[in-house]
Amino acid sequence: MLTKRRHPKGQRGLALRAISVGALLFGSACAPPPPQSPVQQASAAAVTAAAQFATLAQGSATSGVAPRATNPTVGPLLDTVWNTTSLPSAPNAADERALFAWLTAINQVGKTYLYAGTAQAGGDLTTPAAEAQVERNMFTYAPELGRFYDAMLLGTGADAAATRASPQMQPQWAQMQPYLVIIAQGNIADIVAVNEANDWREARARTLIVYAQRFGALMTTAQQQTLEQSAQSAAQSATDPQAAALLNQFAATLQAGAHA
Repeated sequence: MLTKRRHPKGQRGLALRAISVGALLFGSACAPPPPQSPVQQASAAAVTAAAQFATLAQGSATSGVAPRATNPTVGPLLDTVWNTTSLPSAPNAADERALFAWLTAINQVGKTYLYAGTAQAGGDLTTPAAEAQVERNMFTYAPELGRFYDAMLLGTGADAAATRASPQMQPQWAQMQPYLVIIAQGNIADIVAVNEANDWREARARTLIVYAQRFGALMTTAQQQTLEQSAQSAAQSATDPQAAALLNQFAATLQAGAHA
């Protein structure tokens, strides 16, 4: 049984707003190329699925009712967009445009759940009414939003890695790198601040470990230490011992990578 608890003001919103702006500013502005590599094929499928989902979700910002993953039509679309198993662990520069398009699709679908019903609050996401609606959505749509957070985390890492690998995109990489820490901090905060079932918390923590394994090396030592401290502090306040252990494992994974 899930119980609702007030989410610390601005934690998740900060991470999501930062990544949304980061994607718009730092990713490739070009349309995705014709599908060629497995990553490009998965990206094209995700973009198509996101467009189909948007049709099904029309009006949700006003009604507050977003399509659920349990719907047999919706579920496969979400599986395609949030298909983290197809995200590369070592992306190359040739896939950056496709990864950016995929990350945009992940974000567009996820925001449907996060911001459902906020139009009733005037559409200004900074108002108390809108913030209260977002908090309700985090409880109502916890299964979908958990998968969104995971996909956004790994998708951001993959796009950042591909951006770094591109000699032509070094200015974008320099601007994008700080968001590797910001989005992970949002996920860490939710593991201890959002009162969901333990398996929900543990799933998010396991994704953080994968994130550290794949993309920890993209961070500076100072950035790694910031996330280590955040994870260790969160582990101390976690009510779920397994989630606490996983957070400490995430911190240890970052530390091991820093000394590799």
